[in-house]
Amino acid sequence: MRQYQYLATDATIDALGRLRRPWAGYHVGDDTLLVALAEGGTIRIGVEGADVEPDFEAFRLTAEAVDGIVDEPTAAQAFGTGRNDVVVFRSATWIEGPAPSDDGVTGTQRVMQFTGAPRQLSPSAAAACAVDDACVVATSAGTGMLVRCGVRPRTLDVTLDSAAIAQFLRERQYGAEPSGS
Repeated sequence: MRQYQYLATDATIDALGRLRRPWAGYHVGDDTLLVALAEGGTIRIGVEGADVEPDFEAFRLTAEAVDGIVDEPTAAQAFGTGRNDVVVFRSATWIEGPAPSDDGVTGTQRVMQFTGAPRQLSPSAAAACAVDDACVVATSAGTGMLVRCGVRPRTLDVTLDSAAIAQFLRERQYGAEPSGS
C-alpha cells in the first residue's frame, strides 16, 4: 500500500490553539468558519485539498489569523468564557482500485475513495493518506463545536449538536480505553 500524509500545518495548529481563548462570536459559511476572539482578531477555519495521486485527493483543515471583523456573528455563548479545550482529529482517506500508470492514466477503470477513522482503513486499500480533518472545541460548560471537512469536497461541516459530537467522538474512539487494558 502506498502511504501519504496531509496533516495540519504548524500555523494551523497555532491558530486552532487560539480558540482556547474567549470568543466574541462566530459565523458559519459553506466553506469557512470565522471566529471573532474577545481580545480582537479573527480565526478563519477552512478546508484545503491536495492531489496525492492523479485519482486521489486528500482534504485537511486549515486555520489562520486574519484581519477584519465577523459580519453578523452568532453569540459566543459558553465559548465566550474562555478555558475552551481544542482537540484536532486525524483520519484516513484511502482508495481501492487500480494503481495509476506512469503517465497518471488508469484507463477505463476507476478508483473508489473512502474516508474514516484510521482503524477503519481497508486491508485492500491501494493507497492511504493520513489527514487532520476535524477538531472539537469543548467549553468549560460542557458544550462544544465539531468542525470537520465536509462530505462534499472543499466544504466545512460545523455543528453544536451534542448528540452529533458524542457520536463523532465514539466513532473516533476518543476517550476509549486502550486495547488490551
